[in-house]
Amino acid sequence: MTETDATFESGHASLSLSKDDSDPQTIYANDNEELKKEEEQGFLMDSNMQMEMQEVTDVQAHPEIEDYHKTVEELSTLLNISEAERNKYFEESRKTQVIIAKLEAENMMINCQLAESGEALDKFAHVVDELKVTKEELLRKLAELVVAEESKISALREAELMGKAMNMEKEKNKELFVHITELKEALRVSNRAVVDAEEKKAVILLPGLSRSCWIATDAALQSQEQIEDMRKTVGDEKRFGE
Repeated sequence: MTETDATFESGHASLSLSKDDSDPQTIYANDNEELKKEEEQGFLMDSNMQMEMQEVTDVQAHPEIEDYHKTVEELSTLLNISEAERNKYFEESRKTQVIIAKLEAENMMINCQLAESGEALDKFAHVVDELKVTKEELLRKLAELVVAEESKISALREAELMGKAMNMEKEKNKELFVHITELKEALRVSNRAVVDAEEKKAVILLPGLSRSCWIATDAALQSQEQIEDMRKTVGDEKRFGE
């Protein structure tokens, strides 16, 4: 038997015994109903307190999310600066390669002109070798620079994605805050329903008002169903928060 059925039978028993208020069974049934109402009100107060604590926690987490958002904006700025610097390095490398090519061409002309001089040829051959070594070193450093820049850009992009995830979490917290506000309003309505049930209970105890008693009993049962719905909703919210 559900709690709603038990409440209905309790209300029906109260109607049947309302003619004799001095009956000990009537007094015992009324005491049990009062205890049930007090337990329900205590449950609603505990649920409201838990939601207020969750709301405070969400509000305290909000500044941290704002800090993450600022950090992501700064990282995006650094990403743009790094890309500009990389383009600058590429341009400088291109100009250097042009200069090296020009020097190599000049050296080739000199080598041709000094082909008859073995000593001069050896000297310029040494210069050419040094230029080649310099070129290889420059290309190696350029490759290392490109790899470093790519790694830096990859890290900044990962940070930007993390910032987007933080923004999504922030929106989720906003939706949760709105949901908690709606639930608090539902609890307020439920508390009002409990008060209305108490008022209608007083009408039930008056003699000679059988029709009003049945109406009040029906309203009390509806209020009890609303309370059960609120309990289920609170349980779902707790699982959602976890």
